[in-house]
Amino acid sequence: RELFEAHYAFVWRTMRHFGLDEASADDAAQDTFVVVHRRLADYDGRTHIRGWLYGIARRVASTTERGAVRARRRLERYEVPRSAVDPDDAIAREEANAWVAEFLGSLPAPQRDAFFLVDIEGLSAKDMASTLEINVNTATSRLRLGRERFAQALERRKAKGEREGER
Repeated sequence: RELFEAHYAFVWRTMRHFGLDEASADDAAQDTFVVVHRRLADYDGRTHIRGWLYGIARRVASTTERGAVRARRRLERYEVPRSAVDPDDAIAREEANAWVAEFLGSLPAPQRDAFFLVDIEGLSAKDMASTLEINVNTATSRLRLGRERFAQALERRKAKGEREGER
């Protein structure tokens, strides 16, 4: 229960990172903790707990992705917009989230995983390397490339916004 309460949000965000919609992410996160419950005795503590959870979540997400896509298509027809205090802020937040999701989708998987785990989830480079079961130098190289691509994409977005503002 403590593990669930402490790490549910991380597992849910990880499911979203793998492209699952909100409803599917919730179900997959629950499924992840069912696997965790079964395999808790197997956890040896050699990797960061988030790394272990990430590995399980990655496998659960891969087995549920096709069903999640079908569910997302059905749910989008009935999705009710969330109310927000400031509609302009809510729109800007949604656009920024969509842009980041699009950016992450454009990265090669190794760079995407490194960028997500370190810059979005806050893992250290060492924990990220352990999670992905790769050398720390390889991990930091992937992270550096992902960050460079993010900076380039952000510059393109800013330049596009300035050009559109001139019109």
